[in-house]
Amino acid sequence: MSDNRLQHYLPALAAGTAGTLGGAMVVATRYVVTEVDPTSLSVLRYGLATGCLIPAAWLFASGRIPWRDVGPIGFLGLLYFTFYPIVFAASLQFTTAARGALILSTTPMATLLIGMLLRREPVTLYKAAGVSLTVAGVAMALGESLLDTGENSLLGDAIMGIGVFLGAGYNVIGKPYFQRNSQLRVTALAMFLGWLVLALGATGSGIMPLSWPDLSGTAWLTIVFLGTIAGAFPIYIYSWALGHASPTQVAVGIGMNPIIAILLGSLLLAEIPAWPTLTGLVAVLCGITLANRRQPA
Repeated sequence: MSDNRLQHYLPALAAGTAGTLGGAMVVATRYVVTEVDPTSLSVLRYGLATGCLIPAAWLFASGRIPWRDVGPIGFLGLLYFTFYPIVFAASLQFTTAARGALILSTTPMATLLIGMLLRREPVTLYKAAGVSLTVAGVAMALGESLLDTGENSLLGDAIMGIGVFLGAGYNVIGKPYFQRNSQLRVTALAMFLGWLVLALGATGSGIMPLSWPDLSGTAWLTIVFLGTIAGAFPIYIYSWALGHASPTQVAVGIGMNPIIAILLGSLLLAEIPAWPTLTGLVAVLCGITLANRRQPA
């Protein structure tokens, strides 16, 4: 593969890696959520991730963020690091994880729609086909679990739909700021501002106590994993990809999230993944490749 082709597909690889680590994050979250509530977990996780990104941005990134960009970047932080985790956690209280994962995988569609409405991104046949194939692959992997419904599943689906548009807004609105500034510094600033609002809101409302949480050693190790390997790192490389490719091309990487969560869950339970899961994984990979294919002149 030539250097130009490698550079063209590198953002897709970064987004797919972020989606893969996001799947590991789902499995780890399911494990630790029995000891800590979702809001407190988000505060702890993003606080640790912020603590990793700010020193890295100070030491390894160059260039200052102009003051005119600080306000919009703070808005991105509210979208993705304040409201998004709250909506995500709230939705899973009403709908199943499988249905939530499928709705979340429509983020590329919402990204393409918002980009088209704001005239930020042209719609191509490859992008549309790749997005459709990715969502179909996720639905195939989830299979019959999509038929499981709770008492208020439609409410949970609607709340997750709000989360989809929050994530899509982050993709489209954030692209110019990731393009003209250091992706590492923009990510660190957005995360810090969003986490600050989330932490103040959680402690001020009494949802999260000010005392140090009494958790097991395994739970703390899981939280460290969620804040670093499955937190700061994938969030940064996802933001880096937004600075080097279109929002939709990056967003299709989210399709890896539920697939990897299913595979990891099967491996941890010593179960062989069923063929629909493996077929869905192939479809998602093909969808990501198709969405990132160059449109012929």
